[in-house]
Amino acid sequence: METTSFIPKKSFSKPVYRRRSIGLFLGVAVALFFISALVLAGAYFYKNTLEKRASSLSESFKRVQSAFDPSLIVKLNDLSKRIDVVKVLLGQHKSPSKIFRFLEEKTLKNVRFSSFSYKFLKDKEPEVSMRGMAKSYSSLALQSESFQDSKNVKNVSVSEISLKDGGMINFNIHLVLEPDFIKYGVK
Repeated sequence: METTSFIPKKSFSKPVYRRRSIGLFLGVAVALFFISALVLAGAYFYKNTLEKRASSLSESFKRVQSAFDPSLIVKLNDLSKRIDVVKVLLGQHKSPSKIFRFLEEKTLKNVRFSSFSYKFLKDKEPEVSMRGMAKSYSSLALQSESFQDSKNVKNVSVSEISLKDGGMINFNIHLVLEPDFIKYGVK
């Protein structure tokens, strides 16, 4: 017969339970879920804030708009268009009186002019043609130089120089002026 013993022959050890770790993939997924939930909540509150601001700005705009008279706005727009048209017209307007002031300032005492004409060349440059008389050749040369020294004159040409009875010098002079010189708005 066999003897029964109540003392275990094997030692009982506590069973070891391994704690299961959360996998890397599951951790990233949970983090992304919480981040996207926060972003969604932020976007929702931001949208509500923008809607409130838009409605308050809309109400403010309606109040300001009602303060203006619509017929006055139409009249002011019409006036603005007219002013723009006048600006364009004045910008293109020619003022030949500037030529006469120029001649008055630049003509020497020993020179006089008996005829005057002006026209526009193909490239919109004004050309002044004059017939004149000078007391001497040196006066004529000084007059030509006086015109040439002006920033408003592009070209000076003297032609048909002749000696007249009494020692006076007859000549024709042509001045090609800068196009902007005779514009109304340019000083």
